[in-house]
Amino acid sequence: MEKNYVPKSSLVIRLIAGGYLLYLAYELITTLKDHTISPVITVGCSILFAVAGGIMLFFSLRALKRGEYKEAVQRETPQEEKTEE
Repeated sequence: MEKNYVPKSSLVIRLIAGGYLLYLAYELITTLKDHTISPVITVGCSILFAVAGGIMLFFSLRALKRGEYKEAVQRETPQEEKTEE
């Protein structure tokens, strides 16, 4: 069975998104002392963002390390297509 691999650029975007979610979790915890929102909601959202970001980072890094991605597709120019026929 053939696996459907995602493009490498998609994995890089997932890495950035996972890192951003971890950053958001950290920022929510550091603003906890401001008491702008209920501490329970803030901690809950921080945990949610940290878990989601960690999962995204883990699986994206693992796929990049294992080489489980597609390289960019090179398009043939019209001249190359004619010479092949």
